[in-house]
Amino acid sequence: MKQFIIIASILFVHFGFAQDVETNSSSKIWSLEDCIEYAIENNITVKDAELNTSISEVDYSAAKSAKLPNLFGSASQNFSSGTSIDPITSDYVSDQIHSTNLGINSSVTLFQGNQLTNQVKQNKLLIEQNSLLAQEAKNNIVISILETYLQTLFSKEGITIAENNLDASEKEVLRAKSRLDAGTIALSDYTEAQSQAATNKYNVIAAKNDYELNIIDLKQLLELSPLEDLEIETVNENQDLLHLELNREAIYTNALSYLPEVEASNINILINEKELEIAKGGYLPTLS
Repeated sequence: MKQFIIIASILFVHFGFAQDVETNSSSKIWSLEDCIEYAIENNITVKDAELNTSISEVDYSAAKSAKLPNLFGSASQNFSSGTSIDPITSDYVSDQIHSTNLGINSSVTLFQGNQLTNQVKQNKLLIEQNSLLAQEAKNNIVISILETYLQTLFSKEGITIAENNLDASEKEVLRAKSRLDAGTIALSDYTEAQSQAATNKYNVIAAKNDYELNIIDLKQLLELSPLEDLEIETVNENQDLLHLELNREAIYTNALSYLPEVEASNINILINEKELEIAKGGYLPTLS
């Protein structure tokens, strides 16, 4: 977890995201760090990978326990009653018989073709492998969140740019109308200004649609409900988006500086080797 917080921290050092996150009872403004932390804690793929690690730890403990001696105990008590003839007096007498039986049994496997030992070693390797795969799942979600968050940030800035262009073009239409009424420009110039304003109005709609699509993608990565509000944090006024884009490569380098999937593949070779040794051990005699 600390590794991913460091990645997010580096991002904030480079990018200077605003830190004053506003919250209210119905919605929250999400920073990149918020998205990364939430995804790591709640993403199903990450949870499955962590669960596999826990299962491997249980299997490892069970494999070690299989090498220990087993001990079984038993106890029983019997009561019986009846009558018999006293050989001296020839009278009938009542008899009661009590018996108690105790038993204990223990066994231990002294040799089984090293199957138990190799099983323990294999399960330990499985813990390491599943732990690495969990790290891989976290790396993947960090990269996906980073990519989608920045794309959403760009599209959000695109709305502002498109709205500014629309505002400027609408003012130009008003100026063109005044000039047309004054006879200083041709009708074609006025209609051209109107056409540009209409194009800019369409661009605003397209920019908003693009932003909403990116928000949907981000919600899917966070596994939030489509109906839940999601607003991302904006960039400080003294930052520019080009600077963010140029520094994105640095973030990728930090996130991918440690590739657990490579080491997990190497461990998988060792796991298969142990599996082969366990199978070979089955051909050897067992001594208990």
